[in-house]
Amino acid sequence: MNECLSLMHLPTSFGELSSLKTLHIRNARIDQLPETLGLLEALTELYVDFSAIRLPISIRHLRNLQILSTDYYSMRSEGFIRDERQSKPRMGSEMDLLELPPSLKYLDASHCKMKSLPMLSNLTNLELLQLFDCPNLMEIPTTINALTRLESLYLVQCPHVQCIPHLPSSLKFLIVHNCENLREISGYSDVGNLEKLLLRDCSKLAKLSLEGLDSLQQFQILGCDSLRKLPKLRGLKKLRCLELRRVGFSEIEVLEGLYSLEKLGIMNCELLRIIPNLSDSKNLEWIEIRECNELSEIEGLKGLDSLGKLSISNCPSLRKIQLPKKLCELDILKCDKLSEIEIEGPEDLESLTIFHLCWCESIVRLPGLSNLKMLKDLWFFNLPLEINCFDGLESLEELCLFGSKSLKVLPDISPLKNLKHLSLSDCERI
Repeated sequence: MNECLSLMHLPTSFGELSSLKTLHIRNARIDQLPETLGLLEALTELYVDFSAIRLPISIRHLRNLQILSTDYYSMRSEGFIRDERQSKPRMGSEMDLLELPPSLKYLDASHCKMKSLPMLSNLTNLELLQLFDCPNLMEIPTTINALTRLESLYLVQCPHVQCIPHLPSSLKFLIVHNCENLREISGYSDVGNLEKLLLRDCSKLAKLSLEGLDSLQQFQILGCDSLRKLPKLRGLKKLRCLELRRVGFSEIEVLEGLYSLEKLGIMNCELLRIIPNLSDSKNLEWIEIRECNELSEIEGLKGLDSLGKLSISNCPSLRKIQLPKKLCELDILKCDKLSEIEIEGPEDLESLTIFHLCWCESIVRLPGLSNLKMLKDLWFFNLPLEINCFDGLESLEELCLFGSKSLKVLPDISPLKNLKHLSLSDCERI
């Protein structure tokens, strides 16, 4: 029953649909479901999204109910960022969740007006709990620790929640987004099965501990400006993805021991000065670092032989970098003080296919280009160097030279037998 805007109530005879398994009530004006709902013993899924519906007490009799959702979109989506511009009615402030059937596996209580959740300990089969946009919710009950099958907890846009209690050891995914008064996440050493921890826009979060999270594979923290110190990451041997964005710390104590790390992103960390030794992360495949104004050094890049892509941009204090041997893609943009790009030997970078070096006006030395046999895409923008020798670049397909102040004559491009695109612009001395 979708978009039935004139439908004000359901008849009591609705309870006679004994074979009904799924019930959708979407964007309806119904404010109360009949008590006969409890007679629908075959019902496994109940969606009352975008509707200000109060649930009847008889819902406790739905012994086969597995999904209860007030927001169909969030229940069906894999992500947790949604269109917040859409106005949605909210579940009533006295929505009775005290007697939910223990058969529930998925509970979405999004857009409710409740100040506190009821006792949840009877929901022993619950696997997923979603709380999106609950503006009055003050706390998560400590009884959540009794949900021994809970694997996923989404807490999004709950501005008055200040702490999260001890969580069950079964939890694998914890997503906390836009909880502006949340101040601490710690004491979760018993949650040893947690695989994904995503924290976003929790502006007052000042204390964070990852101790005991030995199974953690993905850790993402964005927009937590009050966090002055990154928690210790040593020991997270299964961590595969680490993303730090818009965080207020000035240092990372250590990145050693991250043996499984494959992806590293550090963005908009304006106070960060040094990225410490990455040499233990031999499985790193992708690194992106951008808009870190105080960053002057990246340690341990040289030995990362699995690294395929390195992207560094808008890091005006970075002075030099050492490149690993088997890099395939290199993008360096707007690093004003970068003067040197180092490699170990002439055979290094033989796997490089993309090389973009743009707006790095202090660069004085580059690795030799003649050994880049696999290079297909070369961009040099606004560099102080005169680059006019392209011998050995037999695979090059695209060459872009822009804003060169040193280039005086048109370079000899005759060795570039596979060149398909050539662009020269703003070279004022030609």
